[in-house]
Amino acid sequence: MSFDADFRRFLIDDPGVGEIIGDRLYPLVLPQGCILPAATYQEISGTRDHTMDGPSGIASLRVQITTFAVEKKLAKELANRIRLALDGAYGLLGAGTSVQRIELLDAHDEYDSVVTVHSAVLDFEIEMEEPVRWAREA
Repeated sequence: MSFDADFRRFLIDDPGVGEIIGDRLYPLVLPQGCILPAATYQEISGTRDHTMDGPSGIASLRVQITTFAVEKKLAKELANRIRLALDGAYGLLGAGTSVQRIELLDAHDEYDSVVTVHSAVLDFEIEMEEPVRWAREA
């Protein structure tokens, strides 16, 4: 599986998160007509570590998760459950992504008055292993 698939599966399989959104966790944007509450995720930046021998196989990704709900309280509760599931996590994520650490970096609230939807936005840093092609052998 890919990081995206492992990350999504990890969150929707979490009892606290899954209880609120089921499988309504989407990459980038909510689908039109989506039932709320729901959430989206996206990689907003990333760096790959290199040594003198080439890529180290360690990536540091910044991933943003946004929760959506009609009521602010529910958007905040979902964000809190996502925080509890991810902040401080390490080890195997999903089917095969090896994570060294996940850290919550930032969080804030938003409100869209046009569609009357509350959001909570969480930014996480995820340090993980990934395959490399060009690492030099010792």
